[in-house]
Amino acid sequence: LPVPKAWREKLRKLIGNKNVRGKPIMAYRPITLNTAWNCAPRSPDWKAYAALYQHIRDRFFVVSVADLKVGKEWIVGAEQSVDLKFNHGELDFEMLAALFAEADLAFCNAGFSPILAQAVGTPSITVYGGHESSKTTNSAGAHLAPSLFIEPDKPCDCHAWGHACEKLKQITLPPAL
Repeated sequence: LPVPKAWREKLRKLIGNKNVRGKPIMAYRPITLNTAWNCAPRSPDWKAYAALYQHIRDRFFVVSVADLKVGKEWIVGAEQSVDLKFNHGELDFEMLAALFAEADLAFCNAGFSPILAQAVGTPSITVYGGHESSKTTNSAGAHLAPSLFIEPDKPCDCHAWGHACEKLKQITLPPAL
């Protein structure tokens, strides 16, 4: 996906006055649920997600993106420390595309974020929960950018809304780290 120079410049102006401290940029997508897509079994185990994120967090200037709205979209688990938050829908598509294109890494869970990272050629780490795995979703775009997929110990590709998948979400951390 080509990202126009004007989009990138607009993002640089937005982030430019922040203290990046010479660190590479990480686009971070917290685990969220919302009223339109309230499928908790699809989300990764939030404690494992947090541990994986914390393992690399200090190496990056982290920019979090979400569209949180009380009663409509919320973060699952503990909110993580980041350097800059755009968690209330502040970024339109052009700015999201620019952020992911300018980022050195995207850290995300299954959904739109890994697709956007791959589309703009940004390396990504995608952590899965139940209902799907990399082989049935994001592996199709893995040739576009380096993609690390961290899946539960027993991935489930049921894609079934009604299947709980909860017991299948465990991620053994040492190999994942």
